[in-house]
Amino acid sequence: GVVEVGLGGTWDSTNVLDARVAVVTNVSLDHTEVLGDTIEAIARDKAGIVKPGAIAVLGDRAASTIELQGAIARDRGAAQVWRRGAEVDVVRNDLAVGGRVVSITTPFGAHDDVHLALHGSHQGDNAMCALAAAEAFEGARLGDGIVTAAFADVRVPGRLEVLRTRPAVVVDGAHNPAGTSTLVDALREAFNVDGATRVVIGVLSNRDPEAMLSSIATLGDVTVYCCAPDSPRALGAEVIASAAHAAGLATRVHPRVEDATDAAIGDASEDDLVVITGSFYVVGAARGHLLGYPPHRG
Repeated sequence: GVVEVGLGGTWDSTNVLDARVAVVTNVSLDHTEVLGDTIEAIARDKAGIVKPGAIAVLGDRAASTIELQGAIARDRGAAQVWRRGAEVDVVRNDLAVGGRVVSITTPFGAHDDVHLALHGSHQGDNAMCALAAAEAFEGARLGDGIVTAAFADVRVPGRLEVLRTRPAVVVDGAHNPAGTSTLVDALREAFNVDGATRVVIGVLSNRDPEAMLSSIATLGDVTVYCCAPDSPRALGAEVIASAAHAAGLATRVHPRVEDATDAAIGDASEDDLVVITGSFYVVGAARGHLLGYPPHRG
């Protein structure tokens, strides 16, 4: 089984599992009210998933985080520690038609120039972690055909997923400042359009809309369509609008996700980009609305 940790690591309920491979992809300031308000504290908590005898795969980009988590993994009795930039690495991670081309190394060898059907350089990092985890579990190098097929066929709904073209409509579940910054980087690289950018955004109440919108503001000609996720923890659309005004962004308010989505697409020219983000609640509702799924109200 492949089991995703819910929150942090050390104290998450999934930590009852005695996993043979433990993967920490990256560390950012998120859930600080529970995990701590520093990168070091969150890195320590995440590294708590490593069990004695396991192989730890550490994929963060920061050398200091890798060093800290590597020391914790060894203290916890890891059989091996595979660190990004040492035992494992992404040696090529380039933009390509429909995704990226990546070259990845692990202790079992190299996989060169493989097409990855996902957008964003961070997905190259995630591919490295996934491939390393699979080879650590198998204890051998995976065949080129298996890796090529898997990377070509992989789909992650709601993560830089293109739902329409002309105008391009992209949904992404970025829900914190680090995620929004990564989203903006990917939009600049892979979705650089001639027109304006129209952003539909709704967030939960434990998020910082000002910090998230500060990244979005760097895209230039941006109009923000503020909405509220269908959740009791939703932040009001008017609160997001206030944050957007503070960031100097043109703003529209449509409390329902579906209405905000329709308004953004209706206002867009064929050369514009429509981005729907801020919460998976928002992405899920917009995605279902655009693909014709029946609405779900939680």
